Amino acid sequence: MHTGSPRLGRPSMGSWVTYGLGTENNNLPGFVVLTSGGNAPDAGKSVWGSGFLPTVYQGVQCRSEGDPVLFIKDPDGVSRDMRKASIEAINDVNKLSYKEFKDPRR
Repeated sequence: MHTGSPRLGRPSMGSWVTYGLGTENNNLPGFVVLTSGGNAPDAGKSVWGSGFLPTVYQGVQCRSEGDPVLFIKDPDGVSRDMRKASIEAINDVNKLSYKEFKDPRR
């Protein structure tokens, strides 16, 4: 129903739409997923996954309890400055990797 195929691992309809049409904001997910009553589908999160498309086209689940989107808040015991420094260090490593391999996904 979500992917148009009975086999798991195919891109969801939302992934195809985002892939084909793009998004109006590069800082937000292309589409969000709202589950009914907090219940996940039997196939799990793969039903709104990006399949073989790049992960940028995957949906993001909004939850009705707790944090609406996971991993947005700073973890317990980690200050905002420490998290920012960690993200900047990862970005620096990614930039070095890109300079060496010229492949943005490597």
